[in-house]
Amino acid sequence: MNMKKIFTTLFFAATTLMGFAAEWIDVTDEYIINPRYDNNDISTGWMGTSLGSANPKENAEHYQKNYNTYQELSGLKPGKYRVSLSAFYRMGSADNDYNLYSSGDYSDYQYAQLYAISSVDDYYTPIAPSSSAALPNSLGGGVSQVGGEWNWGSWTRTGGYYIPNNMEAADYWFRAGHYLNTVEC
Repeated sequence: MNMKKIFTTLFFAATTLMGFAAEWIDVTDEYIINPRYDNNDISTGWMGTSLGSANPKENAEHYQKNYNTYQELSGLKPGKYRVSLSAFYRMGSADNDYNLYSSGDYSDYQYAQLYAISSVDDYYTPIAPSSSAALPNSLGGGVSQVGGEWNWGSWTRTGGYYIPNNMEAADYWFRAGHYLNTVEC
């Protein structure tokens, strides 16, 4: 199997590549260059659209643009692989994302995808919406509050949930295990 590209999106942390035998074996460091954006290096190893990072925490982002960021991999032995990526995609504003996600009818708005292309087939999965990990309490960093009721007099919200809105917050959500996207090929 010759996987050619790995696609990344919006906010993302480590990319993982696992080969399959009797159990998954992590082969990330053998094939992916700079999968964790060590020392906030967002360019080494990555091709296509340049990544951005505003105050990164060994993660990177794309913001309000069309993009295709990937790595071409070679030398993979024939077999089954799992490509994983911590990432989320916000469908417009935080409130719009929350409303679309809460409606359950948002697939037409999931433009970001994780993909792997091989000599056998192309494999795609939508990137998790940011509101898929809306939490009643913030994990830290810059967040957006969604849902709940607006108090227009004080410009505050009662109730609702929190979603990450900057690189630091994305890091907290990723470390807590949210937004893990996976495609198997």
